[in-house]
Amino acid sequence: MKRSFKQFFILPILILSGFLQDATGQQSLINVSGWNAYVHVPASYYSNPTVSYPTIIFFPGIGEVGTNPASVISNGPGAYIAQGWNGNVTIDGRVVEFIVISLQTATAYPNEDVMNAKIQQLKGLYRMDPNRLYLTGLSHGGWCATTFVSGDNYGGPYTYAGQVAAVVSVEGVTPRDNAPYPNMFDNFANAGGRYLGFEQVNDFRDTKTVVDRMNLTKPNSAIYVQTNFNGGWHCCWNSFYGGQSQEPVKFNLDGINQNLYEWLARQSKGTVLPPTNMAPSANAGTDQTIYLPTTSTSLSGSGFDADGSIVSYAWTKVSGPAGGTISSPNTAFTTIQALQQGVYEYKLTVTDNAGATGSSNVKITVNPAINIPPVAIAGPDQTITLPVNIVTLNGSASYDPDGVITAYNWKLINGPGTVNIANEWLAVTTASFSTAGTYSFRLDVGDAGGLIGRDTIIVTVLNQNPVPPPPPPPSQTNTAPIAVAGPDAQIFLPRDTLTVDGSGSYDLENNIVAHNWKFISGPGTVTFDNEWVAKTVAHFPGAGIYTLRLDVGDSFGLISSDLLVVTVSQAIVNNPPVANAGPDKNIQLPANSTTLNGSGTDTDGTIVSYSWTKISGPNGSALSAPNSATTNVTGLTAGQFVYRLTVTDNAGATAFDDVTINVSRAANIPPVANAGPDKNVQLPANSTTLNGSGTDTDGTIVSYSWTKISGPNGSALSAPNSATTNVTGLTAGQFVYRLTVTDNAGATAYDEVTITVSSAANIPPLANAGPDINVQLPTNSTTLNGSGTDADGTIVSYSWTKISGPNGSTLSAANSATTQVNNLIEGQYVYRLMVTDNNGASNYDDVTIKVSAASNLAPIANAGNDITIQLPTNTVSLSGAGSSDADGTITSYHWTQVTGTAATIVSPTAMNTTVSFSLAGNYTFNLQVTDNAGLTANDQVVVTVLAAPVVTGNKQIKVNIFDAENSFNNTQWNNWKPEAWMVSKPFKYSDGSLSPVTGMLTSAPRFVDNGVNYASGSTACPSDVLRINSIDAGKRYLILSNLVPNHFYTLEFYASRAYTGNQTTITVGAKSDTINTDYNVNDFAQFVRVMPSGDGTIRVTINNIAVYNYLAGFMITDETQVIQPPVSDGTLVSKNTGVTGTVQDEQEAKILAFPNPFGDQLSVTLDKNISGNYKISLVAMNGTVVWSKQGTKQNSVSRENISTAHLPVGIYIMQVQNNQKNYSYKLMKR
Repeated sequence: MKRSFKQFFILPILILSGFLQDATGQQSLINVSGWNAYVHVPASYYSNPTVSYPTIIFFPGIGEVGTNPASVISNGPGAYIAQGWNGNVTIDGRVVEFIVISLQTATAYPNEDVMNAKIQQLKGLYRMDPNRLYLTGLSHGGWCATTFVSGDNYGGPYTYAGQVAAVVSVEGVTPRDNAPYPNMFDNFANAGGRYLGFEQVNDFRDTKTVVDRMNLTKPNSAIYVQTNFNGGWHCCWNSFYGGQSQEPVKFNLDGINQNLYEWLARQSKGTVLPPTNMAPSANAGTDQTIYLPTTSTSLSGSGFDADGSIVSYAWTKVSGPAGGTISSPNTAFTTIQALQQGVYEYKLTVTDNAGATGSSNVKITVNPAINIPPVAIAGPDQTITLPVNIVTLNGSASYDPDGVITAYNWKLINGPGTVNIANEWLAVTTASFSTAGTYSFRLDVGDAGGLIGRDTIIVTVLNQNPVPPPPPPPSQTNTAPIAVAGPDAQIFLPRDTLTVDGSGSYDLENNIVAHNWKFISGPGTVTFDNEWVAKTVAHFPGAGIYTLRLDVGDSFGLISSDLLVVTVSQAIVNNPPVANAGPDKNIQLPANSTTLNGSGTDTDGTIVSYSWTKISGPNGSALSAPNSATTNVTGLTAGQFVYRLTVTDNAGATAFDDVTINVSRAANIPPVANAGPDKNVQLPANSTTLNGSGTDTDGTIVSYSWTKISGPNGSALSAPNSATTNVTGLTAGQFVYRLTVTDNAGATAYDEVTITVSSAANIPPLANAGPDINVQLPTNSTTLNGSGTDADGTIVSYSWTKISGPNGSTLSAANSATTQVNNLIEGQYVYRLMVTDNNGASNYDDVTIKVSAASNLAPIANAGNDITIQLPTNTVSLSGAGSSDADGTITSYHWTQVTGTAATIVSPTAMNTTVSFSLAGNYTFNLQVTDNAGLTANDQVVVTVLAAPVVTGNKQIKVNIFDAENSFNNTQWNNWKPEAWMVSKPFKYSDGSLSPVTGMLTSAPRFVDNGVNYASGSTACPSDVLRINSIDAGKRYLILSNLVPNHFYTLEFYASRAYTGNQTTITVGAKSDTINTDYNVNDFAQFVRVMPSGDGTIRVTINNIAVYNYLAGFMITDETQVIQPPVSDGTLVSKNTGVTGTVQDEQEAKILAFPNPFGDQLSVTLDKNISGNYKISLVAMNGTVVWSKQGTKQNSVSRENISTAHLPVGIYIMQVQNNQKNYSYKLMKR
């Protein structure tokens, strides 16, 4: 290897004022053969003795070179740890823990051999992951890290480069020492290393030369980042490494926003190089034009990322007038509101999963509102006969489609005499005539925008004695024809022609022989294609109001005329339609088709056609329905396709929108190489077989290539291009071979195998010092029985030595396999047996002797479990039978009262005693036991005495179902005519007082009457109650509301029918009772100790066996036993079994406690709606938890069986906690 001159860049010596030498954080100072090093190990390092950790070795700048250890952590990762960093980073959802070593070179610019010697020493001291060793440094330290990996002979073996997974150089001195420069960095690229080089914009370190060379050798093996901190000079180390109150800056590295530590954590030898992230593309949609008064529109954006996904959208306003508020700035689709006249521009920025962004702009043009001219309506033509000479001109029917009419004006167009218009500026006015004749008037109306609409009216004034027409020919009586010019018309420029049609004219004798069209008045001359035909085309010179006349004549010379007024208005601008081609689409082969869902809207009309066309993209795709709003695109191949949807409105205006389809190739999954397990070979054997393999989940392996990475010279591969090859010519040392596999898509991966070849060597002996020994004084000696074995020789000597322990002990035969240890005292001793074999190899084993003092063990007192009773029960039994003495016997017991009002202890010095109480309260009793050596122990037991329950009397609600005609005349009974889903009025108690309880029956279609004097021998209820029954043919529910949640109730239900073949089933909670209703006088359904749900409701199910179910009445008895403060539990008790269950909707959790009241055993069932973590607790009424269990269950039914034999009688609360919900249930032990 050729050496070139070294270029020294002398940094200013850093003045470390203000930096405390003890500000080391979680770092320890060590010495590595003359070099100082601060070492940080992960928090889990010592608790995981078999785990190897990724390691960062940092080299400092020239100002920190030397022997002052504090300077090496003034910058770099050591400074960041001193600031509080724990050496961990989180990437891709996992935590990576680093060993961080700040290594201070004693002199400047050490060579590779010197640095390697220190690195090997560090590897011997710490468990470094051999595939994740990272070197980094600033300035001079960057030179150290970079020069180290370029120090091998060109082409290998890679003694230095092969050790390092990645290098980070921060403004490093140009590493040109190893020639030829920069070619020597090919070694690091080929060894699988990665390089990250930071260079300030004004620092000129030639870092890009190294990066470009490595990427030329192996694409994406190196990254160049140019920075501009503080003017871009040689400075600002903490911006990169953190420390001194600064966090490390994040950069876009490999397409991910990350700092240098996070980037290092993603690097490992043997991994496939990550592809460079491709920035996403944004599409803000096509520009839009709208017209006021419309003040809002929608923006439909999209984004595409070829190698990832879009994770966020952001709309921002770039320019435009005030207003234009973005309703949803962080979604692809949003609405822009409060727009004003002008041009707005908005930007859509999309961000991909790697933090890269793309943007696109869209413009919205808001035009002023288009004014529509008003419509003049002058009214129908009029005829008067002198002497009547006045007509009323009425234009009040005129209107303006988009505003109001601001002015009216009447004008005389033509006529034979003088006309006086009373007020030509009014909508309604009068005109008076002096002479008979035909007069034309024009009405002009104007709006606020200055546009004018016109209409004409013809007034015919007849003489009082008109001149008779000439007589018809002698042969017949002729009448004049009737001219019909058609209705007045309006057209809008640029249209300037109108087809006028007089073919509706007629003659009673069917004798019209001529038509003639004439231009009467207007702002210019109107011409006709042929004025002598009934239907022709009129041409108008410009905007204005034109009067045309049609004359028709018959064969007798009689003529009739009709006027046609044509208004030619300025052009009305049609609002163009809006096309929406739908959001952009991303698909990945092999999928090769998709559906385009387009649409169109038109604010002033309708969409009449759709047309899809392909704008760009590879050949081969096809549209299934190009003239529909929705179409399929098939035959897609990899690439980007743009399709355009063009919509046309009823006025012929068009608009288009484009949609982009991004078709990505089926992603190739790189192969996986397996070079096989590492191998150990011992000479004289000098060859071995490498069994490699490769797998590719989406293709096949097409080639294998074995290369030697490192190791002594002389070895050879027999088949380097096969999966399996032999290695021959091995000598003592360590060899690393790499297997590279390539799949059918050209992707590669590699794996390495290490062959360790050891010299033929003596096998060291094995020492066995025997098992550890325990000795208790007064015994003060023991025998050590050692032994030794040697697989390839003999044991020639034994040697016992004391490693640790109190002074004074002696060995009787220190050089024998077996020896006596004497004069032992209390403490722990460690003795070592060293054995030596016939080749001088030795080995040792340690034995521990624990010498304990002779002593008496104190007894253990056990006063038993805490006890709860309820008055009138006033005695308990206390037992100390659970007390014990490990090394003797209990000789005495003594019970004393510690707290509580006075109680009577019957036998205070007996093991078991009875205690009696007169008052409720909490009592504490102490048990002291004494053993045969006089030592004592104490334990306490708490007795809770609950007050006696308070019991009050019962109240009843009796309800008779009736049909509004046949009521039960009894003051104790309520008469109720139920209607489906109608809540009753509150029922009264049998004593006449009003209760809050109401009822509701979900179905009550009709009633049946069993007749007068029916069931006269009834024992179930009064016979009058059984007369009228509500009948139904399907399941229904009776809902009882406003009951007291913590009260127990007894429910009775009555039903009977003078008929056979039916039964009625009543269900409350989990229990049912069936009434045989056939002529029933004795049977009824009863449910006892029913407790409502927390809202005071009981739901009763009524169902039929056979055809019908019946309900004649029911009775509710409030047991009203107030024993302790109420607990809302929603439980009920069946009259048959006493099974407790929750009254809840079917979707809620169901929790069953059985039986209730319970005895020595309680079973709790959790249904499938209780899942995940849960906790069950059984709590006494004084708040003491007497039993609890936590667990986790799936969506299945589970049961807990609880032994309750030790619990005193009384009331308990069962609590169930699950998924932040709490359930409470009242239970009783008897």
